[in-house]
Amino acid sequence: MKSQATFTRPANTTAYAAGDVVGPASPALITFANAVSGNARPGVVRKAIVATDQGANVAVYTLHLFTTQPTAVADNAANTAPLWADIPGYVGSVVFPAAVPSGDAAYAVVKDVNLPFRCETGDDNLYGVLVTGTIFTPASGQNYALELHTASGEK
Repeated sequence: MKSQATFTRPANTTAYAAGDVVGPASPALITFANAVSGNARPGVVRKAIVATDQGANVAVYTLHLFTTQPTAVADNAANTAPLWADIPGYVGSVVFPAAVPSGDAAYAVVKDVNLPFRCETGDDNLYGVLVTGTIFTPASGQNYALELHTASGEK
């Protein structure tokens, strides 16, 4: 299955420090709807993609994934994920290599991720917190698209 999430970061050019959360204003949570084919089902993240419409952005990113909504953090704030309270829903993280510029966009892909999970009762979503590992100055209103490829699995 493929689950996509998009967001537009705030309309400013405030630089990010390494370890800051990148996301919509507040909370900077990302929802991957329909990550599995039914509520409370198991799955495995197999592949992950991050892309942005700022071609000069060659940042390194980490995507933390959860089966429950983690404690909210604002865009451009220091990352705290996962907090102790969020550990029961923590799936793991995907560390992307430096984004590759491609015209007016930049992207990074991680294949062979292999993160097993089981969605919560009444839910088929995964939730993410995107964190930069690189200092960078964003474009105002910069857009992001993330994609998870999942397969049925057991956890």
